[in-house]
Order: sequence, then C-alpha cells, then structure tokens
Amino acid sequence: MDVLFRHQVTDIQQDQDGVSLSVTTPDGIQQFRGSYLVGTDGGPSVVRQSQGIDFPGFTYPEKFIVVSTPYQLENHLKNLSYVSYVADPNEWLTIIRCNNLWRLSVPANPNQSDESLLAADNVQGILSGLVDIGQEYEIGHKGIYAVNQRVATTYRVGRVLLAGDAAHVNNPLGGMGMNGGIHDAINLGEKFLEMGNGASDELLNVYDRQRRLVATKFVQEQTIRNKEELESKDPEKFEKKLSGLIEAANDPEAAKSYLRVTSMLNVVRESYAIN
Repeated sequence: MDVLFRHQVTDIQQDQDGVSLSVTTPDGIQQFRGSYLVGTDGGPSVVRQSQGIDFPGFTYPEKFIVVSTPYQLENHLKNLSYVSYVADPNEWLTIIRCNNLWRLSVPANPNQSDESLLAADNVQGILSGLVDIGQEYEIGHKGIYAVNQRVATTYRVGRVLLAGDAAHVNNPLGGMGMNGGIHDAINLGEKFLEMGNGASDELLNVYDRQRRLVATKFVQEQTIRNKEELESKDPEKFEKKLSGLIEAANDPEAAKSYLRVTSMLNVVRESYAIN
C-alpha cells in the first residue's frame, strides 16, 4: 500500500465495474481506478459530498481551544492520567497525553474572535489557570475548532463507501469518534475479505446497517451525555455520577460491565446481530 501526500480528489465517477478518480497531485492531474472507493477523508469529506449524501445533525454553539505544551504537568497534578476529563460547571476541560506533549481542550466564548482566543495572553492564561508555574509555558501547538454531532444518512452509494469521520462526527469526550472509525475499518475489512472469497456485495449494505446503528444509537447519545455531565451545574447530579463511578471502580464485575459499555463492546456485539 502506498500513502500519497499532497493529493486531492477533485472528481469521482463510478460505474457497474468500478470507481474512477481524478486527483490533483504535485505532478498535475492523475487518474486512479479501483473496484471500490472508501471515503475516510474527514468531516468535510469530498467523497461524501460527491455522492450527495446528507450529513444531518448539529454544531455546538461554543468554540473549542486546543493548546499543547511539553511542560511536565504530571509533576504538579496528582494522579494525572494520559486521558483526563476535568468536570466543572464553569470551566471544564480535557487533558490528553500526545507523545511528548500534554494537550488541553477548553470550551471558549463563540462571540470572541479566533485571533483573541489564540492570543498569547489568553493561551498562557488557560495554562496558568491549570498550573501556575511562575513563567510562560512553551507552546507546542494551538488552534480553534468547532464540534459537530452528525451521522451520514447512508454509508454506501453503489461502489462508494464511507468510514470514520467522513461517516460520523461527534464531540471528542470519550474517544468514541476515533475508536468508532477503527471499528468501521474492522467491520468493512471483514466484509471485503468475505467478498474476496465469493460473497455477494450485499454485505456492504450490512456494513451500512451495522455501523450506522452504532453511530446513531450509541456514539451520538453517549458523547452528548458525556459533555452534559462534564459541564453540569447540578451538584447533586454530579455527586450521584461520581459516587456511581467510585462504586463501579471498587466492584470488579460492575467495573467490567461499565467498561464493556464505554469501550463500545456491547453495542458492537449488538450490531453484528443485524443482517
């Protein structure tokens, strides 16, 4: 398999025998052809749009600031995990370890300009609000992004299929977008393998039904709930949630049950019952 950088798909045509692509490359327009095309080109997916597939859902009103730093936050925050969610009714955030950087994601005022949100004093203020180190932080990366909750109305049009963010997007709380995309690839890979052994391409419709169930029934609902819980202003609701997590952590069977849900194992098993 070859990975081709600086290649942009500009036209997609399919017929009963395959799919043809026109691609802008550093060497000009090139043509590619294959039996099937799987679009994994993110939320703005050219592949999805080329097939006229709707992408219903909504965009959260707030913007999100992402900023990373190599500073060793683990030396100041006790029991900091590689994936940490900080719940607070006024200023919740996520802290994630990415190779040699800590990455923070913080909701921001949608009425502020991107320029003001990414200004050095604002970014330094976010980090200092977490841990005041008495000096400026080294910044590895900073940016602004919007968060959507959307699922494509179908993952298949003829010989063109969708997977990953091209098929479904959600807020990042819980890591379910990335893991859902991995599950898409596993499921679709299994279908192609069976087709290579003589099975009908009707299996691709099964892929659509199975994976859309996971995205619509579980991932969308769970990630929306995750965000609501992190930003909840109801102390009783928060304490109830926290007590439930502590009880589950202290009970091996309850912990396994909880992890089977949050890891999506239960809903994946349920999806494979669909034909």
